[in-house]
Amino acid sequence: MQLPLFVYGTLGSAFQNRWARRLWDGKRPLGAARIRGRLFLLDGYPGLTPPRGQSEWVRGELVNPRGLLRWLDCYEGPCFRRCMRRVVTGKGETLRAWVYLYTGPPPAGRRIWTGSFNTATRFASRRA
Repeated sequence: MQLPLFVYGTLGSAFQNRWARRLWDGKRPLGAARIRGRLFLLDGYPGLTPPRGQSEWVRGELVNPRGLLRWLDCYEGPCFRRCMRRVVTGKGETLRAWVYLYTGPPPAGRRIWTGSFNTATRFASRRA
């Protein structure tokens, strides 16, 4: 069985851009999940970096990428690297999943402290 993909940003099921629509076309979410890491706001999208401590978590969801990983590698570009990591599902189960990690330097003052890009974008839209 193919590993699921952990998505935490604009590829999530709540987004309607063409890449998210292609990824989610005819698919149901495999459920909410979280991964150890730090989330940063880049240029309108988030970047996940490895954690510095045990209490740093990023929230997202799992999807079956069903033959789209090479396409997603191109979409994510050179600043992101697909890696296999452990995630914790909403049911508390630990499993391995693909995830895209940001490989550039974390931007100063742009950390998303909630660990949720959806929360960060809702908060930003209320402030605008």
